[in-house]
Amino acid sequence: MTLATTKLTITAPFTTSVQSSPETPLLTVKDFYNSFNFREMVHGNLKGKPPILLQQFFELDLKYIHTNLEANKEVLEVGCGFGRLLPELSKLSRNVTGIDFSDLQLSQAQEIVANLKNVQLLKMRAESMAFRSESFALSLCMNCTLGNMPNIEKTVVEEMVRVTKSGGKVIIRIFADTEAVRLAQYENYNRLGLTNIRDNGSAITTDEGFYSRRFNKTELQELFKKTGLTPTITSDCEAGYLVVANI
Repeated sequence: MTLATTKLTITAPFTTSVQSSPETPLLTVKDFYNSFNFREMVHGNLKGKPPILLQQFFELDLKYIHTNLEANKEVLEVGCGFGRLLPELSKLSRNVTGIDFSDLQLSQAQEIVANLKNVQLLKMRAESMAFRSESFALSLCMNCTLGNMPNIEKTVVEEMVRVTKSGGKVIIRIFADTEAVRLAQYENYNRLGLTNIRDNGSAITTDEGFYSRRFNKTELQELFKKTGLTPTITSDCEAGYLVVANI
């Protein structure tokens, strides 16, 4: 796969096609991601920084990239958002492709990667990627991004496995379903001014359409069941899990 520029490519018009429910307001998720500044959620703003528990979780994304990525590989980041991880991935990879469904997130990411010649950004749905099978050596979904995809998590994992080469890896970092994480989520989303924050037992939702799910190990193993893979799941910090599946 040869990438010559960081031009933003629109592969297909995005429309939300998955049904919503009172617990998972999916029909407003797209609006939320096209209006909310996620840089503030991760890095902080005038209202302060995220709780320490969540700061540690996000920092480990970068640490994992530096200590575990093999050089000269083709890397896919699913849900690249505003591009926080793309510069580091660019340093360590041959080619990097970041996909997201949000125009706002991709426009912010474009600013970050404008001078990185081995990075391309694509507007694409994670549950129906337009890549050929076995296109990437490594497929990543970090930042608890998989937990922001209500009702399509299994399909996204299956797609990540499909587009990853034999001998490659699928890697996911996700919030753990613990009381400490739940309380940290409430604190962080209150800091950001989100309204009517509520918990359905495993996920936080808000009136703005935000959705953030926590997982236990059994639920994470279930995500890979149809693929026939048994992922390695480790608790890499108090807030979350690192999930690695060898293809």
